[in-house]
Amino acid sequence: LAFGAANAVLTEAGILAVVVAGMILAVRQPPHLKQLHHFKLELTELGIGLVFILLAARLDLARFADLGVSGWLVIAGLVVVLRPLNVLIATWGQGFSKREKGFLSWVAPRGIVAASMASLFAHALEGEHPEAAILETFTFAVIAVTVLLQGLSAGAVARWLRLEKPPRDRWLLTGAPEVIQPLGAALMDAGAPVVVLLDADARAPAGAPYRVMLSDPLDPDLLTDPLLMDVGHVLAVSANPHLNQLVCQLWAEVLGAKACWRWAPGSATGPDQAPWDPSVSPSGLSAGLTAGTRTLDSFAVETPADRDRLGAHFQPLLAVSPAGVSLVAPGGSVPVPSRLVVLRDRVDGLAGLVTDAVLMGGAVPDLEAVIRRLLGCVSPPPEAADGLVQRVLAREADLPTTMGLGVVLPHAYVEGLRRCRCLMARVEGGVRTDGEAPDGQPVDLVFLLLSPKGHPEQHLRAMAALARLVYEPTFSARLRAQPTAEGMLQLIADRS
Repeated sequence: LAFGAANAVLTEAGILAVVVAGMILAVRQPPHLKQLHHFKLELTELGIGLVFILLAARLDLARFADLGVSGWLVIAGLVVVLRPLNVLIATWGQGFSKREKGFLSWVAPRGIVAASMASLFAHALEGEHPEAAILETFTFAVIAVTVLLQGLSAGAVARWLRLEKPPRDRWLLTGAPEVIQPLGAALMDAGAPVVVLLDADARAPAGAPYRVMLSDPLDPDLLTDPLLMDVGHVLAVSANPHLNQLVCQLWAEVLGAKACWRWAPGSATGPDQAPWDPSVSPSGLSAGLTAGTRTLDSFAVETPADRDRLGAHFQPLLAVSPAGVSLVAPGGSVPVPSRLVVLRDRVDGLAGLVTDAVLMGGAVPDLEAVIRRLLGCVSPPPEAADGLVQRVLAREADLPTTMGLGVVLPHAYVEGLRRCRCLMARVEGGVRTDGEAPDGQPVDLVFLLLSPKGHPEQHLRAMAALARLVYEPTFSARLRAQPTAEGMLQLIADRS
């Protein structure tokens, strides 16, 4: 309407009127602007097709013979000389590589703009200059040559220059930033390419190892965004299951339902539901990651022994192997070798606390023998071993630390220590202690805690960390099942 009205008033004013109308729409941002944009694109394709048919109907194919050798040489010069020169000037200082400039120099098929302008000029000049028809004929010859030659060879040239479309192997993560940012970092560390999609109002983290985009996750324009052309998998872990479902429905149009995964409550079902333990909810995971009681890490699984370290508190979520990235279901098999993204339950204050472990078999007479063996791991000893042993035993006699579940936790303050240090022993067959276990279970796990004198806060924090660790029956059972002292230390390190 704007085009027709303006052209009726003043010839050639319609194009300017349409441009102004478009600027007004962009400034006012009316509702459904994106839908209008898509509708406009459909009209554009339809209009271009109609215009090409109308313009081609004016052509006289016999005129192509009038171009002669000189005409075809001019076309060759346009393709081989002028187009590369144009690209070199336009891309000067813009950071394009030589291969990219070479591809741009070759792929430049002419189209409707050149055809329409040539037809317009030819029609206007034909009355005074009959030879003006050569303009239209020459332009359509350029269009035919460039479309056939450059259009059909574009794929081969892209492969030759190693500029093909990247494979769709990148993972798109959406959800709460507290969850998807550490998840993206762990996936990148495991070797999988990642793009993290944050809400448009969020702040992009500085120095993140993954690619970051700020946008509405339900924006349909994401499907055609050049920066997301290599996305092949989608993982939606928002706390809102309906939002996750909509995100997967959006991307399933491009990737297929099997490539889109989402978190949903345990009662929900669906082919695209992420098969994780129901306890791994985005809200709970976000709270745990923020509080530091949980962490997302990458973990190399190179041997079956590495796989045996996995458990309820060291849960695999994703596996990165030569075959690609796969989601790990509860109790599912883990490929060897591979790198895992694991959710690790942490015990606050446990990091670096347990420094040594020993296995003791045979006849162990009493707790004193275990403590002396553990103190032998400390070099140089913090103070006279005999005096320290007697102080520990005296404390045990007054206030036994036999905790149940086969655990005793003797402790003492020591001069000269800078930080708390715990020494662990597993005694085959159990050891006699001064205190009777509350549950009557034989004591076979001894944790000797040595704390710096004058620092009761450190001491209490270390005691609390050890108590939280050993009061987990499944974890204590796994400690007893380890065949080596190194394996026990590794299990404890996995929880720190």
